[in-house]
Amino acid sequence: MKYGRFDTENNEYVIEKPDTPTPWINYIGSGLYGGIVSNTGGGYSFDRDPKNKRILRYRYNSIPVDQPGRYIYIKDEQKEVFWSLTWQPATQIPISQIPDPNSKTMQYECRHGLGYTIITSTY
Repeated sequence: MKYGRFDTENNEYVIEKPDTPTPWINYIGSGLYGGIVSNTGGGYSFDRDPKNKRILRYRYNSIPVDQPGRYIYIKDEQKEVFWSLTWQPATQIPISQIPDPNSKTMQYECRHGLGYTIITSTY
């Protein structure tokens, strides 16, 4: 697959490239309280009804794509370079500042399992 693979041992879909054509989301919830999280860090939570009782705002087809979300990112003020654990909001990093994605200096992985998502990255 172009963006990832299915891990049969752990029963997870592993997304290895964050720039998927559309957000790949995972449902996380208990039936009363739940939410969705995307591979880029977007998503929302809700009370029992995902359509009418959203706690956080989210639009599936919003511009820019998959926003708003809840993000944590780090910015080096001197170098004016920033990084985010999730692909958002740091997709605005100039291409010249992004190292070779195949190198060990930049890694990304999102694991969607049944009821959980794990996002790991290095920059």
